[in-house]
Amino acid sequence: MKIALTGLLVRIAIALLMVVAWLERTLRPRRSFPRDPEELRQRHGWALDHLRAAGVLGADEVVVGFEVERVKQQEAFRSQVAKVDVRCEGGRTIALMAKFAPQPESLREHAVYLLQQNAPKEVAIYRALGGRSELPLARCYAAEIHPLSGGFCLLLERLQPLREIPESDGCPADLAGLAMDAFATLHAATWADETTEVATLGRTPPAVIDWLAAQLPGADAPLFAAMLRAAWHHDAAGSCALLHSDARVGNMLFPDEEGGGRFAFIDWQAARRGHAVFDVAYFFTLSLEPEVRRSHGDALLRRYHARLVALGVRDYDLATLCDDFRMAVLLTLGFVTLPLMSAEASRTDENLEGIDALGTAWARRMVAVVEELDFAWVAARCGVEATALRAAFGRSNDGAVADFPVAAADRAAARAARERCGVGVVGATDPQSRIEGA
Repeated sequence: MKIALTGLLVRIAIALLMVVAWLERTLRPRRSFPRDPEELRQRHGWALDHLRAAGVLGADEVVVGFEVERVKQQEAFRSQVAKVDVRCEGGRTIALMAKFAPQPESLREHAVYLLQQNAPKEVAIYRALGGRSELPLARCYAAEIHPLSGGFCLLLERLQPLREIPESDGCPADLAGLAMDAFATLHAATWADETTEVATLGRTPPAVIDWLAAQLPGADAPLFAAMLRAAWHHDAAGSCALLHSDARVGNMLFPDEEGGGRFAFIDWQAARRGHAVFDVAYFFTLSLEPEVRRSHGDALLRRYHARLVALGVRDYDLATLCDDFRMAVLLTLGFVTLPLMSAEASRTDENLEGIDALGTAWARRMVAVVEELDFAWVAARCGVEATALRAAFGRSNDGAVADFPVAAADRAAARAARERCGVGVVGATDPQSRIEGA
């Protein structure tokens, strides 16, 4: 009954938000901030006022040029982004990035985007944390939003030099270590933090999780739904830190090859609070090539935990972290399709190649993780029967390989690794046993 009611409420909300989207497109009301790169170019005084208020631009400093260049659409997702150069008298240039809401093609996509509350979450993060230079995100000079329409504008420092790693390449082991340090810095700084706007970021209500679980298709849906609910309830009962929650390599900026610049997370639309190690499990599952995960995962988990402890996190031992990590891998497997439900990820002629490459990379890596799961452990933790769960995941991987034939090689390599190592392949089964034996 609760699931049916939640589904009805979701459908009503989408219908109402489609009306809001239609009004926004039809009337296009003027906002107190620019809604896209072209409008920013016309209203550059808005940006200059914010830069002066932030102390980045001197009160008497003369601006001789304001250049806005729309950045090529991201490989899969569709927020509007522009590079901004503010040229001052005397030769100084202030390098910025501006980010705006995506422009979904259909009213339904727009409504789903509004329902997900992506923009309010990202704006809240930059308002609360964008002035803290020790944290792994760009400094923020303006963060304005119209919550009803979903329109927003962020004016951020442009981190340079920097390096971006394509999703399809996966994160190399040396750069993955930088990601572990950044995760620990973010999580330690917000561990049980109730003092900022971050504290207002709630958890998804259990009724919504139950409804999402009920949407899983196929005869094996009840088993996967039980796994998803168990993993989510574990997350909700855990240490409460700020999570990026979409912490894949495509949402990370790295220092350049000479070490210039600094690491930063971008695209905070999925931010939430929950088990800190979820970010690490999500990253391992989606952004590490299987062989990198197997070879370096132990050391990366140790590095993350040691950094947390060094930054003051207490009463969180490595054994507990590893248990939380395994549950978070299950949550990742259950939730990984949610970003692709977003209007930001809808397929278009412009992003078709990028989004297909992203889907293929994720499928390959998840097939390998599933092959390495300790099904007896998963079944016990989720209250289901192990043999049935193993068979269900086998059918799931059969389907994934049929859709993505390239994943067959990853499946074979994962099975060979399991034969060599037994249960205990880090990232999917029992990392603690391997770490203790290292």
